[in-house]
Amino acid sequence: MGTHLIPREVEGEGRILIIFSSKGFIGTLIGIGIGAIFYSIFETIGAVAIGWIFLILFALAGFVIGQVKLPTSNSFELLKKAGIKTHYVSANIEDSTMEVLPGKVFGHGLEVICRLVATGSFIRRYGEYIADGTVLEGGYVECTFKNDALGDPLVTGEGLAALGIMTPAMFESMKEQTLKITKIVADDLKSIGLDLWDIKFEFGYNNDEVILIDEIASGNMRVYKDGKIVDPVELTK
Repeated sequence: MGTHLIPREVEGEGRILIIFSSKGFIGTLIGIGIGAIFYSIFETIGAVAIGWIFLILFALAGFVIGQVKLPTSNSFELLKKAGIKTHYVSANIEDSTMEVLPGKVFGHGLEVICRLVATGSFIRRYGEYIADGTVLEGGYVECTFKNDALGDPLVTGEGLAALGIMTPAMFESMKEQTLKITKIVADDLKSIGLDLWDIKFEFGYNNDEVILIDEIASGNMRVYKDGKIVDPVELTK
């Protein structure tokens, strides 16, 4: 279950996006590091231009070795078959492109968390009523505004409606999709011996229809194996 950088700033009814894999990004950084060594050597003898050439060449070589690849479209196809609405339209592996819908965010950005096990900030808020590690049957869905300065404040469905951010019907659709996606991801992880504790999504809308507008990333989920948390980096391998 790899994670990839997907730019979403392009306007239009449908967008073809070039997708860079995390391995390609890491390869580029390694290439830059090696190129920097040669740059330093040539800089000492006054051949700065040649140093820059080596730096750029190694950066490109690192990127090529890391390979340009698409996010696994299988997960999007799986969600589509399950009736989950996402920004994904199609993918072309040969061209390393993906076509997605231009989803608009709710408000200034809204994150949706589905908790299967009580832990983290949930315990910090409600620890006097529930023990860390308690299973939350059926899953517990909560929303927060994306606002670091305010600590990503919680907001209810009623609050979102009162603020004019989304209708009650849109909230129910978002909640239903969240629970469905979480079950799909949890079942997938369970098949390889991993337990999903919680996961975070970002939804938006396209033509007044609620859709998932971000990837399902390992960095946005808390996963355990044999009682120990799994590093997100390990999930991308």
